Amino acid sequence: MSVTNAEYYFSQGNRHFNRGEYQLAIDQYKEAINANPQYASAYCNTGVAFAEMRNHARAIESFQQAVTSNPYDAVAFYNMGLSYAEVTNYAKAIGAFQSAISLNTRYVKAYYNLGLAYMASGQFEPAVHQYQQAISIQPAYARAHVSLGVCHAKMMDHQKAVDAFLHAIALNPSNASVYYQVGLQYAELGDYTKAVKSCQQAIDLNPHEPAAYYHIGLAYHRLANFAKAVECYLQAIELNDQYAEAHYNMGLAYGSLGNNGRAIECYQQAIQLNSRYVEAHYSMGAAYYRLGNYARAIQCYELGDRLDLRELSQG
Repeated sequence: MSVTNAEYYFSQGNRHFNRGEYQLAIDQYKEAINANPQYASAYCNTGVAFAEMRNHARAIESFQQAVTSNPYDAVAFYNMGLSYAEVTNYAKAIGAFQSAISLNTRYVKAYYNLGLAYMASGQFEPAVHQYQQAISIQPAYARAHVSLGVCHAKMMDHQKAVDAFLHAIALNPSNASVYYQVGLQYAELGDYTKAVKSCQQAIDLNPHEPAAYYHIGLAYHRLANFAKAVECYLQAIELNDQYAEAHYNMGLAYGSLGNNGRAIECYQQAIQLNSRYVEAHYSMGAAYYRLGNYARAIQCYELGDRLDLRELSQG
């Protein structure tokens, strides 16, 4: 067969791929490779199709064949990095993305995903640098600003996290999750009024996220608006009745309002969901103590002490 036939099979493979027919695409790419065993792009696209089928071992094999046929194939190195990241082999993912960048120094997605790989492996400063590289090439890359914000948050640099998230919002004002992240960072900075505002903007865009109601409740709690905090915790629980932390903090809010009976009910619900919730046992003890039920308070404290002594192995 001639190279022309190889190109025909390759184009047919792309057609199947674009229709989501990944196995048919692979079959056509294999025909292209049979016609031209050095067809690096066919190996690369075979790998992408395997990756779409979640078969990353076969995908990596195909990408390795692609770069063997063409060591200058930046796209194959990039896709190889994505598959290594999918199987949590971040060291090899980093190496693959670096190879892609060495071949194409303006490969924005490679810088971005190199940042993700660094961040996933706990290397936050190199991750920040890669996100900044991506942004320097493509300033409107909203996802890079978001990931930069997440990285700064992990480094406990909350103001820089806010700045990065606000850049992302300026580029994409409809992303509810970013407003929520801004709210978390304002709370860490102690600016609970701004935390409330940001979490409310997240809720306005997506009223079905229980964590946003929970964290706006925490912010109201910090502002000593306990009634409003209870309201928000209830909304979080309506969306997720397994939200032990929301039950627990609602108990704290009721306690601050002087309603110790209702607080105890909340702590009991939190403990039903997590029997080892040490703080809930202690707080329930405090509520019983305030009610003058000292025997029950002592039982709660003692159970909390016993649970606090035990630690699970992290394997």
